[in-house]
Amino acid sequence: RARSGFLIKTGAVALSRELVNGYMGEDVLLPCVGRPSDTAQPTVYWRFGDNRIVYGVINGADDLQNQDPQVKGRASAFPAEYSKGNFSLLLTNLSSSDAGLYSCFIISENLQRDVNLQIKGQCTKILEFFFWYRLMITHRSCYFRLLLHCSPQNMAGFRGRSKKVNC
Repeated sequence: RARSGFLIKTGAVALSRELVNGYMGEDVLLPCVGRPSDTAQPTVYWRFGDNRIVYGVINGADDLQNQDPQVKGRASAFPAEYSKGNFSLLLTNLSSSDAGLYSCFIISENLQRDVNLQIKGQCTKILEFFFWYRLMITHRSCYFRLLLHCSPQNMAGFRGRSKKVNC
């Protein structure tokens, strides 16, 4: 899974943007790391797109009360890592609607981390039909080929496969 990032500083808030690739039906980790703290009870918010609530940590405790139904039961964090400043989010069973911009806000540090999630592995089907006519014989054959453009694990046994069908 490819990642690339850059840091932009704006006033007191450091905005980090990172690109993360996820795959249909799989899980992905969205990174959000701040400063370690043994004493603080952090408040952290994860938001998606138009400010939909993905995950919340209030005073060190997970808060899923107003979680968006799209991610309900599929988003989790790692409470044992909070004291280390790690508020990364695990998003499971990805679908194409999960693609987009996620923002992690660490309130005590006035820090925002943005993660752009791209979903890969969606199959695009291209149908190609080949018609062959035998001029000397009135027999007609039709060849059908299905091409799939998928991630490598989804391609096994499909690439360039042809099948003869009756027309």
